[in-house]
Amino acid sequence: MRRLSFLPLLLTLTIALSTVSSTAAAESEASVGAVLGYNLDLEYPLAGIDARYAHPVAPMVDVSVQFQANYYFTDSVQILGATSRSTLLQFDLNLLASIDLSLISPYVGVGPALLHNRTRVTSGDTEISSSTSTDTGLNVVAGAALKLDGPIRPFAQFRSTFRDGSAASIMLGVNFVLN
Repeated sequence: MRRLSFLPLLLTLTIALSTVSSTAAAESEASVGAVLGYNLDLEYPLAGIDARYAHPVAPMVDVSVQFQANYYFTDSVQILGATSRSTLLQFDLNLLASIDLSLISPYVGVGPALLHNRTRVTSGDTEISSSTSTDTGLNVVAGAALKLDGPIRPFAQFRSTFRDGSAASIMLGVNFVLN
């Protein structure tokens, strides 16, 4: 039921974005960059890409679509001569609302998450077992981007992903404006 509480916010932001005049479209901004972070619950560092498309919907207010793909640097575990390795990936598609202040743009957002985990157990070059799981979750994000002169947009972001439990991550990144 928690997921349904974000539906009115997403619907309102989508309607606001679709009703903006064509003059505001000239101020839209596309950016792409890199992100580094740390998952506080899993205790793994992460790295990934961040892409955003921001569109003004009112004076000083932007709505952005954010795509993020993260790779978690997991540890391998040795058990009785066998090695267990996990590959953990997370893909996010968030809808963000930000306020454009002079140098900083704080933002909040929500969106779906897709989490993929593959675990392999090997002994030498021989694979003993392998398992794959894919799960979905709901992100709640908050952050701030610096609005510097030029094409560079550094940002800091906190993300909490809810599924069976929750997993919180802190991230720092830098995006480069494409237009």
